[in-house]
Amino acid sequence: MLSFQRAVQLGIALRLGLIVYGEYHDRHSALKYTDVDYRVFSDATKLVWSPTASASGNQASGWLTRRLNLGLGDPYGRDTYRYTPLLALLLVPNELLHPLWGKLLFSICDIIVGQLLYKIFCQFPPTSIRPSDRKPKDAAGNANDTQLRSQVESSAAAWVSTIWLLNPMVANISTRGSAESVLGFFVVSSLALLLSGREGVAAVMFGLAVHFKIYPIVYSISILRWLTIRHPQSGPWRTGWLSWRQVRFAVISGGTFLALGLAMHSL
Repeated sequence: MLSFQRAVQLGIALRLGLIVYGEYHDRHSALKYTDVDYRVFSDATKLVWSPTASASGNQASGWLTRRLNLGLGDPYGRDTYRYTPLLALLLVPNELLHPLWGKLLFSICDIIVGQLLYKIFCQFPPTSIRPSDRKPKDAAGNANDTQLRSQVESSAAAWVSTIWLLNPMVANISTRGSAESVLGFFVVSSLALLLSGREGVAAVMFGLAVHFKIYPIVYSISILRWLTIRHPQSGPWRTGWLSWRQVRFAVISGGTFLALGLAMHSL
């Protein structure tokens, strides 16, 4: 049986191998391994970090950049860059350290998602492997059943994580330079935090996910409904679907989304 720790190690080795292979492939083939979007990200990052390097100067026009004299450029000077400036800022080490930084970052997010899936699955195993109603047993029998259930749950969780960590399609997407793994990290992190009871931090992560790309907002209805199911008695605000926990989650996540949007606009 492949352990979770070994799956993580193999997942890291797989992604590092694909990154190295991608560099070799790009140098020797007209059909590039690297996603064209990664080149767009990298060009936008270069414009942000070195605006004077472009022919037009490309200085950012946000009030905060002007007031603090940050010397940042406008990532939208790169044609087809349709993403939040936050992504370009995350890839600044591409200019400072190495052009492969972004691929390493995306791969790290992949690995963290696999670890979060393992944690979630261990915390909430399927009902089919939870304790069932059986005839009464002695203490030794109950202890054996508990140990067996723990082993089954750990094994199943390891398999779920392994399917993600060693999935060649998942590894291919991140090592080619797609930023989808960063979004996956934000979404799965918000789910893990929510399930662990840290609803405020989960709301911040969810607002960050929606800022990064808009479509995770479709999960908001499920989250708000789940808050009602988990906390059926949540104070005087509760009237059917509306509860104080739902209002707090919506305010924090919406506030995070708006704050990030204003911050990026000010740059």
